Amino acid sequence: MSKRAKRLQKISRRLTTHQLRRLEEKSLSLDFGGLFSREEEDRSSPFFLGYYSPAGIKYALEQYGVFELLKKKGFDDFKLSIDTNDPFRQRLAIYYQRKDPDHLLGELVLKRKHITVYTRFPSLIHGRTYETIAVEWLCMQNPRAKFTKERPRLPGQKYPGLGMGEMVLELLVIMCCRLRTAGLLNVPEYFHNAQMYSLQFIYLDPLLEGKRRAIARDLLPKYSLATVSW
Repeated sequence: MSKRAKRLQKISRRLTTHQLRRLEEKSLSLDFGGLFSREEEDRSSPFFLGYYSPAGIKYALEQYGVFELLKKKGFDDFKLSIDTNDPFRQRLAIYYQRKDPDHLLGELVLKRKHITVYTRFPSLIHGRTYETIAVEWLCMQNPRAKFTKERPRLPGQKYPGLGMGEMVLELLVIMCCRLRTAGLLNVPEYFHNAQMYSLQFIYLDPLLEGKRRAIARDLLPKYSLATVSW
């Protein structure tokens, strides 16, 4: 475990349920239509993934040093956008100065998802179902940076990355531990995503994991990550 991961884990142990679930006064009011609705699915909740309040998320990001790190990268006046209207697919985004696509620093879309694991070999987990946190979308970008020869554009990128991938992945692992899910699920869109995620992830299908490792073994010593990914 890296020094940063150990520091983040230490901070997470100090954060209480009350701190992460506290609601601002304006969020405490309930409308009678929502209170007496018979359809549980129709109720929107102020809690992200049924646990984190908007105030709790902001507090956690401050404690973990996310805003401080972004300030060191030249950004300020952060604005959070948290959408919990869909109970099955929830969005968190961080902007600077104003909320528009050219001021987006990070966007995360998550959902709780049950998966049934089928292995290609006899296993204790074969056929069992587990609850996971699934990453539907993850974007981290620096709108002020330019692509260079040393840092070329990767597939799917509009702007260069923020260099905070390791930190964000560790925070997602911490989230899974707090919510007591069996794991974190991700589907990489491009090879460079899979390679970066391999620090924390492994394919459920060993054939796909073998392909990733073979590509890394045979091509990365000869070509850049961007070339291989394209």
